[in-house]
Amino acid sequence: MGLLDLLGVSFHGVSKAELNKIAKSCQHGSYVSVSFSEDRLCYHFKSNRGHQRNCQEFIVADGKLSPTMFGGVPGYSPDKKFMSICNSRFDFT
Repeated sequence: MGLLDLLGVSFHGVSKAELNKIAKSCQHGSYVSVSFSEDRLCYHFKSNRGHQRNCQEFIVADGKLSPTMFGGVPGYSPDKKFMSICNSRFDFT
């Protein structure tokens, strides 16, 4: 657990610690980071073989996570699972 988690950092009203729990449930070794300057949430994950690190950026639109055109891997979707779970559980304010 990082210092920002201990300080209770949140992204649009949802704690970063809670988002990391969801990330880890989608794929082992996944985590989130928050870019406050750009108001983006980044979901970091590894390829199936674990040799490549990938990141999908999300913004908030109408209270839900929405992917940006940056990041992600075509045909490989732990990021879509993460977004679906977050959008069903939370209303990002």
